[in-house]
Amino acid sequence: MHAEAPTLTVSGRTIALPDIAADSLRSHKVATAVERLKADPLWEDNGLVFASEDGTPLDPTNLRRTFARIATKAGVDARFVYALPHTATSLLVDGGAALEQVADLLGDDPGPCYATTDTRFGQ
Repeated sequence: MHAEAPTLTVSGRTIALPDIAADSLRSHKVATAVERLKADPLWEDNGLVFASEDGTPLDPTNLRRTFARIATKAGVDARFVYALPHTATSLLVDGGAALEQVADLLGDDPGPCYATTDTRFGQ
């Protein structure tokens, strides 16, 4: 696995996160600091938000397996990781967010077919 910089200008944009997401990332940062202390001096600081126990990139196979377990527990269909933006769209729209806001958050163009395609995917 290797990491690359975003190729699209829109991929490098700043977005507003819902409070629950920002709170989760703050908690994750604290947990990562604890992992870093446990792993020292083995910790590899790669500047990753989500890393293995020693700071290295996550193994894609392990990541998929862990995601499937967590998604199943949350009641979300985990068979198709690529469908996550669609699921996010459905959950946000069902929660009352405007399609334009959702499209901006996900980096999409809110074209006329947006409401007929993305909101049909859900949990």
